[in-house]
Amino acid sequence: MPEQPSKAGSAATATAGARTVLVADDDAATRRLVEEALRAEAGLRVRSASGGRAAIHALAELPPDLLLLDLMMPDMDGFAVLRWMQARPVTARVPVVVLTAVEAAVAHALACGCAGVVRKPLEIDQVIEVVRTQLAAVAA
Repeated sequence: MPEQPSKAGSAATATAGARTVLVADDDAATRRLVEEALRAEAGLRVRSASGGRAAIHALAELPPDLLLLDLMMPDMDGFAVLRWMQARPVTARVPVVVLTAVEAAVAHALACGCAGVVRKPLEIDQVIEVVRTQLAAVAA
Protein backbone atom coordinates (compact mmCIF):
# COMPACT_ATOMS: atom_id res chain seq x y z
CA MET A 1 0.00 0.00 0.00
CA PRO A 2 1.47 3.42 -0.95
CA GLU A 3 2.50 5.78 1.81
CA GLN A 4 -0.02 8.52 2.44
CA PRO A 5 1.20 12.05 1.66
CA SER A 6 1.65 14.45 4.53
CA LYS A 7 -0.91 17.19 4.78
CA ALA A 8 0.61 18.95 7.76
CA GLY A 9 0.25 22.71 7.96
CA SER A 10 -0.90 25.38 10.32
CA ALA A 11 -4.28 27.00 10.08
CA ALA A 12 -2.54 30.35 9.64
CA THR A 13 -0.82 29.32 6.41
CA ALA A 14 -3.55 27.05 5.05
CA THR A 15 -5.79 29.98 4.26
CA ALA A 16 -8.41 29.97 1.57
CA GLY A 17 -6.88 30.87 -1.76
CA ALA A 18 -3.30 30.00 -0.78
CA ARG A 19 -1.35 28.28 -3.52
CA THR A 20 -0.35 24.66 -2.89
CA VAL A 21 3.03 23.07 -3.55
CA LEU A 22 3.68 19.34 -3.39
CA VAL A 23 7.23 18.41 -2.37
CA ALA A 24 8.21 14.89 -3.48
CA ASP A 25 11.59 13.79 -2.15
CA ASP A 26 12.70 10.60 -0.41
CA ASP A 27 15.00 12.54 1.93
CA ALA A 28 13.03 13.55 5.04
CA ALA A 29 15.42 16.37 5.98
CA THR A 30 15.11 17.92 2.51
CA ARG A 31 11.31 17.68 2.63
CA ARG A 32 11.18 19.34 6.06
CA LEU A 33 13.56 22.14 5.07
CA VAL A 34 11.62 22.95 1.90
CA GLU A 35 8.19 22.63 3.56
CA GLU A 36 9.10 24.94 6.45
CA ALA A 37 10.69 27.54 4.18
CA LEU A 38 7.78 27.63 1.73
CA ARG A 39 5.26 27.99 4.55
CA ALA A 40 7.20 30.60 6.53
CA GLU A 41 8.81 32.62 3.73
CA ALA A 42 6.29 32.32 0.91
CA GLY A 43 3.01 31.72 2.80
CA LEU A 44 2.19 28.66 0.75
CA ARG A 45 0.26 25.52 1.57
CA VAL A 46 2.67 22.61 1.36
CA ARG A 47 2.00 18.89 1.07
CA SER A 48 4.71 16.29 0.89
CA ALA A 49 5.35 12.84 -0.48
CA SER A 50 8.25 10.59 0.51
CA GLY A 51 8.60 8.86 -2.85
CA GLY A 52 7.27 8.50 -6.37
CA ARG A 53 4.27 6.35 -5.49
CA ALA A 54 3.26 8.68 -2.66
CA ALA A 55 3.60 11.61 -5.09
CA ILE A 56 1.27 9.95 -7.58
CA HIS A 57 -1.24 9.28 -4.81
CA ALA A 58 -1.10 12.95 -3.74
CA LEU A 59 -1.36 14.19 -7.33
CA ALA A 60 -4.39 11.97 -8.00
CA GLU A 61 -6.07 13.02 -4.77
CA LEU A 62 -5.66 16.78 -5.25
CA PRO A 63 -3.35 18.24 -7.91
CA PRO A 64 -1.17 21.05 -6.53
CA ASP A 65 -0.36 24.36 -8.18
CA LEU A 66 3.29 23.27 -8.44
CA LEU A 67 5.30 20.09 -7.91
CA LEU A 68 8.87 20.08 -6.57
CA LEU A 69 10.14 16.68 -7.66
CA ASP A 70 13.29 14.76 -6.75
CA LEU A 71 14.41 12.66 -9.69
CA MET A 72 16.24 9.91 -7.84
CA MET A 73 13.87 8.12 -5.46
CA PRO A 74 14.07 4.42 -4.62
CA ASP A 75 10.48 3.31 -5.20
CA MET A 76 9.76 5.21 -8.43
CA ASP A 77 11.97 7.82 -10.03
CA GLY A 78 10.88 11.32 -10.92
CA PHE A 79 10.80 10.59 -14.64
CA ALA A 80 8.16 7.89 -14.06
CA VAL A 81 6.13 10.41 -12.05
CA LEU A 82 6.45 12.90 -14.94
CA ARG A 83 5.23 10.32 -17.47
CA TRP A 84 2.26 9.49 -15.21
CA MET A 85 1.40 13.19 -14.87
CA GLN A 86 1.68 13.91 -18.58
CA ALA A 87 -0.71 11.07 -19.42
CA ARG A 88 -3.52 12.64 -17.39
CA PRO A 89 -5.23 15.90 -18.36
CA VAL A 90 -5.82 16.93 -14.73
CA THR A 91 -2.09 16.80 -13.88
CA ALA A 92 -0.49 17.43 -17.28
CA ARG A 93 -0.51 21.20 -16.78
CA VAL A 94 0.91 21.21 -13.24
CA PRO A 95 4.33 22.84 -13.51
CA VAL A 96 7.20 20.68 -12.24
CA VAL A 97 10.47 21.94 -10.82
CA VAL A 98 13.06 19.21 -10.49
CA LEU A 99 15.34 18.87 -7.46
CA THR A 100 18.48 16.95 -8.38
CA ALA A 101 22.16 16.45 -7.66
CA VAL A 102 22.63 14.59 -10.95
CA GLU A 103 23.90 17.10 -13.50
CA ALA A 104 23.41 14.65 -16.38
CA ALA A 105 19.66 14.54 -15.62
CA VAL A 106 19.10 18.29 -15.96
CA ALA A 107 18.87 18.48 -19.77
CA HIS A 108 16.64 15.39 -19.90
CA ALA A 109 14.29 16.85 -17.26
CA LEU A 110 13.95 20.10 -19.18
CA ALA A 111 13.41 18.17 -22.43
CA CYS A 112 10.63 16.23 -20.68
CA GLY A 113 8.79 19.48 -20.00
CA CYS A 114 9.93 20.46 -16.52
CA ALA A 115 9.50 24.15 -15.81
CA GLY A 116 12.77 24.45 -13.94
CA VAL A 117 15.59 22.80 -12.06
CA VAL A 118 17.10 23.41 -8.64
CA ARG A 119 20.39 21.68 -8.06
CA LYS A 120 21.23 19.87 -4.85
CA PRO A 121 22.57 20.61 -2.37
CA LEU A 122 19.64 23.01 -2.15
CA GLU A 123 20.00 26.69 -1.45
CA ILE A 124 16.64 27.46 0.13
CA ASP A 125 16.55 31.05 -1.17
CA GLN A 126 16.87 29.69 -4.71
CA VAL A 127 14.04 27.20 -4.09
CA ILE A 128 11.76 29.97 -2.83
CA GLU A 129 12.65 32.22 -5.78
CA VAL A 130 12.00 29.48 -8.35
CA VAL A 131 8.69 28.53 -6.71
CA ARG A 132 7.52 32.15 -6.63
CA THR A 133 8.53 32.67 -10.26
CA GLN A 134 6.75 29.53 -11.46
CA LEU A 135 3.57 30.27 -9.48
CA ALA A 136 3.52 33.82 -10.85
CA ALA A 137 3.86 32.45 -14.38
CA VAL A 138 0.92 30.09 -13.83
CA ALA A 139 -1.22 32.95 -12.48
CA ALA A 140 -0.40 35.23 -15.43
